[in-house]
Amino acid sequence: MNRVSRGPAAWRLVLTVFVVAVIVNYGWEVAQSVLYMPMASSMAQGLWRCFVASLGDGVLVLVILVVGWLVFRHLNWFGSPGFTGYLLMLTSGIVVGLCGIPTNLGSI
Repeated sequence: MNRVSRGPAAWRLVLTVFVVAVIVNYGWEVAQSVLYMPMASSMAQGLWRCFVASLGDGVLVLVILVVGWLVFRHLNWFGSPGFTGYLLMLTSGIVVGLCGIPTNLGSI
């Protein structure tokens, strides 16, 4: 696997990861939205809220990507993450999730 660390190839990879993360998370947000009370007054407004939430999820995925980039010193570290890569993903995800708890508690 070629190592990507900077330049146009790095930006393409970051953009691709972000777009894929947003698309996958949008599907997830829409699928789970039926489990909650009505989210909005219209279907369009509900889908918009799911889209905005998926953009936030995409940013969180980018944070995990950048943490791995800094630790492993190449951008495509997630291609063959091994045990340490999966541990980094898990740890970064937990830390990012915990950082969002104070913000989420304010909306309860």
